Amino acid sequence: MSQSLSKLFIHIIFHIKSGSAEIDKTISNELYAYMGTIIKDNESIPILINGTAHDKTKHYIENQEIHHKKITFKEEYLLFLKKYGINYNEQYLWTN
Repeated sequence: MSQSLSKLFIHIIFHIKSGSAEIDKTISNELYAYMGTIIKDNESIPILINGTAHDKTKHYIENQEIHHKKITFKEEYLLFLKKYGINYNEQYLWTN
């Protein structure tokens, strides 16, 4: 009998309105636990929040704080869209 197998990794990117990419260290553990609960409640498995066990993604997320001191979220997001050939209208990306 034939079968279909798949494995889907999702890298969620979010940005806060103030433009700061830093997460307050005093609430980070509670925030990550909350995010993990939401993921589990949706019958998914959080590999690692603020990092994953997948290839270069793990390295990227583990070093995200250092990384965002070199490149802004906006610059990186536009590079991400370009890299994956995602069409967008920049007018709608950065509304307040």
